[in-house]
Amino acid sequence: MWGDRKNIGWMHFPQNVIARDGDAALFLLSYQNYLNQNKHYVKCMEVLDLQCYKKISKFGLVKRALRENKNTAFVFFIHKN
Repeated sequence: MWGDRKNIGWMHFPQNVIARDGDAALFLLSYQNYLNQNKHYVKCMEVLDLQCYKKISKFGLVKRALRENKNTAFVFFIHKN
């Protein structure tokens, strides 16, 4: 995928993916889909922190809480609906 860089021919694949070959394009497309799904999933979540008596609804703070508080007691992740 990233081998010899002298004679690279880049191709434009569907859904705005530019890659050297089909395998690289498939990898980039699947990673892009993963990131988009993760972003939309976090938008639908809230965090209830019973230790600090607060509810976190902002996107950036929810994302940070998902990274930091996975195994902390009394921190719950819920859907907004």
